Amino acid sequence: MIDGAFSQELEELRRDQPGDLLDKDYPKSKTVKSSNSGYIQLILFKDLIKEAEKDNIVIKMEVRVGSFILNGNQLFTYWGPGANNVDESKYVQLIRIGRKETEIQDLKFGLNKLGEIAIKAMGNDDPKTASNTIFQVTDLLLTLEEKMTFSPYLVDENNQVRLILEVDNFEYHLYQGLGVIRHYAQKNYPIITDIIAALTRLAGAIDKKHHNVIWGFASNTIDHIYTEFIFEIDRQLLLRNLYKLAKITGNIENYHYIEQHFKVHAQ
Repeated sequence: MIDGAFSQELEELRRDQPGDLLDKDYPKSKTVKSSNSGYIQLILFKDLIKEAEKDNIVIKMEVRVGSFILNGNQLFTYWGPGANNVDESKYVQLIRIGRKETEIQDLKFGLNKLGEIAIKAMGNDDPKTASNTIFQVTDLLLTLEEKMTFSPYLVDENNQVRLILEVDNFEYHLYQGLGVIRHYAQKNYPIITDIIAALTRLAGAIDKKHHNVIWGFASNTIDHIYTEFIFEIDRQLLLRNLYKLAKITGNIENYHYIEQHFKVHAQ
C-alpha cells in the first residue's frame, strides 16, 4: 500500500506549508454531516481536490480513513469564495462509508493486523512468531517515516491548498503498531525485551528527531516491571538492550535511573 500508485500520487499533492487557506472566508464556513453510520473506507482525494478547485473552496476533513462515524457526525467543513454555490452531495459521494474496516487506505488497520498476529502468537505459546512480528512492525514504521510526509495539506495543479486532512504522526503509528502488543505482553519479559531490542534497531536507522518519542515509549513500556518479580537473566537482557537504546537516543542518565530502580527492587 505504501509503495502503491495511490500513495505516491497523494504524496505528490502534499505540501509542508499551507500557503493561502482562503482564511478570510472561514467565518462563513459550512459543515456537512454524515447520513450513514459506519467506517470511512475510502476517500477519493484527487476527485475532491478537482471539485474543490472548480468551486474555489477549501475542504477540511473532520474524519480520517478508518474512523467509525455515526449518522449525524461531521464529515467535512468547507469555505471559500464559491462556498455559497456548492453542491454538497457530490462531495459526500466521494467519501465511501461501509460496515467494515478496509486496508485500502488505512495504515492503522495494517499495523493493527500485525499487532493481532503477535497477540495471538503469544496466546498460542508461539514466542518466535510474536518476536518476528515485532521486528516486522518496526520495519514498517521505518518505511512509513522514509516514504510518507504526513502533511495535512493537499494542493491542486496551481499549488493552492484545497484539502486539509486529519493526519497521524510517528508517535501515533508507533503506538498502533507496538502499544497493543506490549499491553498484552503483561509479564512476558522476553517479549518486552524483544520490543526494546526492536526499538533499538529502529532508533539506529530512523531520523534523530524521533529518538525522544522512541525512548519515551521504551521507558514507559518497562515502568510496571519495577515492582514485579523478574528472573535475573531476563533483567540483564532487558537492561542490556535498554542501555543500547539509551546510548543511541542520548538518554544514558535516564537509563541509570531505571537501572537503579531495578537494583532496588531486586534486593
